[in-house]
Formats: sequence, structure tokens, C-alpha cells
Amino acid sequence: MQVPTRPTLPWWLRLPAAILPVGATSLIGGLATGSEIGGWYAGLVKPSFNPPNAAFPIAWTILDVMMVVSLWRLLGARPATGPAQGGW
Repeated sequence: MQVPTRPTLPWWLRLPAAILPVGATSLIGGLATGSEIGGWYAGLVKPSFNPPNAAFPIAWTILDVMMVVSLWRLLGARPATGPAQGGW
């Protein structure tokens, strides 16, 4: 079996391939839940340690960037070889 020694896609193609699905999922999730933040979520009784509303966009931006970087690295990973592959 031939195992590639480098990723099949160059980095500049892997980057949009990682950004598009993460961005689309984030956009769809935001559109689906955005209208409920002022109504349902605002009406909840929250504990005293609940973070301020300004923390959520910062946290989600960091999470989205981390997901893009993870997918970008995964798309560039070489296939595993070794004894574990024998079962497949």
C-alpha cells in the first residue's frame, strides 16, 4: 500500500476547507438560537457565577478558531501506519 509522505491538499486549500464547515455551522447555530437570547435565555434564573453576556462572543470566537485550526491540522495529517492499521 502506498502511503503519502505529505498531505494531499496544499495548506492554502486546506485552510478554506477548514473555515467553511466551521463557519457555516457557527452561522447556522447563531441564526437558530440568536432570537432566543433576549427572550428565553434572559428569563432564566441564573446562578451568581454566570459569566457576563460579553464573555460569550469572546468564548465562541476562541472556540471557532480552535476548531478551524484543529480541522486544518487534521486535513494535513499523514495517514497512520503501523500495527494498528493491520486490523483494517
